Amino acid sequence: MTIEEAYNEYKLRVEKNITNDALSTDRGRFCMVYNAKHVAFLRALLEVKGSDDVRYAEKFLITKRPISYSSKTKETYNFKLPEEFFDLGDVAGIVSTDKCKEQSINLYETSPENYTEALRNENTKPSFKWRESLYTLSDNSVKVFYDDFAVDKILLTYYRYPNFIVQEDPDNPESQFNESIPIEWDDKSIYNILELGQQLMGANVRQ
Repeated sequence: MTIEEAYNEYKLRVEKNITNDALSTDRGRFCMVYNAKHVAFLRALLEVKGSDDVRYAEKFLITKRPISYSSKTKETYNFKLPEEFFDLGDVAGIVSTDKCKEQSINLYETSPENYTEALRNENTKPSFKWRESLYTLSDNSVKVFYDDFAVDKILLTYYRYPNFIVQEDPDNPESQFNESIPIEWDDKSIYNILELGQQLMGANVRQ
């Protein structure tokens, strides 16, 4: 489905069930509503990852992508999250010592509030011997804790944001859509997203 086709479907839904207000259905408003609701739809799919419906989000899954090293502190190696990062799948690490190169390590997530306790615990603190360590997500980074090893590489599995639809002239609410940046969802998902948008407009009208 093209953006224009999705827009026409949205107009039919909104004008039939709510109002014939042109402001509610101009192209600029549609972009705002659609972009907000397709993010909400993706978030809802990922909240129930055991459901069959999560397959509709699989095209946005990026697997084992190396991400850029940015800095190092006394406790962590820091790797920058991609700008398109939406939700975490998995973090894998490659580490080394002076004697052992490129060893895989199991990484377990810890919260920024709890990592101090985890680092003190003999069963959870970083260990090259046991090929285990901790990581946390903060400041748009993956922060991997280390002790007697160096963190050479992080492979991130994550869900990215879908394309946001845009107009050729963002300052003109009736400008044509930029179809060179297409909708990435399949038609069934688009109908679900449009239904969410229709519900939003209905709530706005009733207020």
